[in-house]
Amino acid sequence: MYDRLEEWTEGMEWDWVISRQRVFATPIPAWECADCGHVEIAGAEEVPVDPAGEDPAVDACPECGGDSWTGETDVMDTWMDSSISPMYISGSPDEVFDPVALRPQGHDIIRTWAFYTLLRVAALEETRPWNDVLINGMIFGDDGRKMSKSRGNVVSPAGAVEEYSADAVRQALALGGQPGSDIQFQWKEVTSASRFQTKLWNITKFAAGHVDESTPGVTDPAYRDADEWILSRCARVAEGVAADMEEYRFDSALREVREFVWHDLADDYLELVKGRLYEGRPGERKAAQHALLAALSASLRMLSPFAPFITEEAWNHLPTDGSVHGASWPDPPTTDPEAAARGSVVAEVAAAVRGWKSGEGVPLNADLDRIEVYLEEARPLDTYDLAEAVNGPVYVEEGSPSVEMVPVDVDVEHSELGPAFRDRAGDVVGELEATDPAELQAELETRGHVEFDIGDQSVTVEPEMFDVVEEQRAESGEEVVVLEADEATVLVFE
Repeated sequence: MYDRLEEWTEGMEWDWVISRQRVFATPIPAWECADCGHVEIAGAEEVPVDPAGEDPAVDACPECGGDSWTGETDVMDTWMDSSISPMYISGSPDEVFDPVALRPQGHDIIRTWAFYTLLRVAALEETRPWNDVLINGMIFGDDGRKMSKSRGNVVSPAGAVEEYSADAVRQALALGGQPGSDIQFQWKEVTSASRFQTKLWNITKFAAGHVDESTPGVTDPAYRDADEWILSRCARVAEGVAADMEEYRFDSALREVREFVWHDLADDYLELVKGRLYEGRPGERKAAQHALLAALSASLRMLSPFAPFITEEAWNHLPTDGSVHGASWPDPPTTDPEAAARGSVVAEVAAAVRGWKSGEGVPLNADLDRIEVYLEEARPLDTYDLAEAVNGPVYVEEGSPSVEMVPVDVDVEHSELGPAFRDRAGDVVGELEATDPAELQAELETRGHVEFDIGDQSVTVEPEMFDVVEEQRAESGEEVVVLEADEATVLVFE
């Protein structure tokens, strides 16, 4: 984007023509004497003034004494006004001018608004107008082309806001792309933002039912590993989001905080601590309440630039002070790194088990016989929250589990077997189902097929006519489900 400004500046070969022949704009405060042609310019104390309808402050022409004036009908170029906007917002001329922090603008007016602002402020104040300029792209229709009534791809902001809320539209646009790049308006991003806001509101309502005015003042909370993990994760997210915001990477900042809220806070942490929040001992419950409030209030502060309305409403439903928009940037409590790392494993295991339950259609609150967590190296793992989250006792082991695939059944492919054996198909199926699946598996591996004697005839059953069903079995012989988390292998015993 800087290249555009540089190329425009270096290629200029003419002066700035500041007058325009338009109806609406700032009048040029000048009159011409009808007798001698003298041009009278209004002083600073005389403006604003419209020379087309008002005479100059002087009674007579200082050159010839005439009193007939012709007011200037041309008006100022638009950029004459807007080019001093940094001076205006900083209080000039009544206040000493300091460069403003940021100028946000589109890339289509780099050669006008950006250039003329640099020119005017440098000439008047001998300094730069701003510290940074943020160049925005254009918003295209949902078909990726410039919005046009003839194309039928114009998106009405008012309509989108009315249907999904201003916060949802704001998030969708923030996720559109990097600064300077054009943005394709996508309805799916608006609906996704709307769903996220519903999730955020549900988290807030849940938290508001468990925290109170005493929660922020809890001293020396007895954090468990899951609490240490969520607060450590929150601190890293706050640091990353702050870095993104400093560099105007709004899309990256919003994605990171939304990922934290939706998955880490809602899907993992809340499910881990529900047991303590509902039935925990007082000290354990207070620790969970304190960590939950700290993580949620930090999330609201990070989200507030992107969703100012819902975050303010959520903030006011929690034991917080003032407005979320006046709150300081999140600074979560200091955590124990080792405890936070253990808590990360707990969260991973809980997520793996709950994901398996969901995928298999098993109710999330269904009891399990037990789960075994295998870690490469022995270390103490806080299983209190984990056992509550998975609805079963948890045992921690070192090393790798001993699990093998065991043939347990046979699945006949009738579409292959029936046409091959016709009236004998029932007998063949009976032989397959009566034979030990382990024997079938062994014969397939050695001979590539299976043979039976049916009556006085020998029949050959090809491998495409049936499948040997295998199940994972633990060393004890029990059926088991094996799940892989990042830092652990999990055995689930139903």
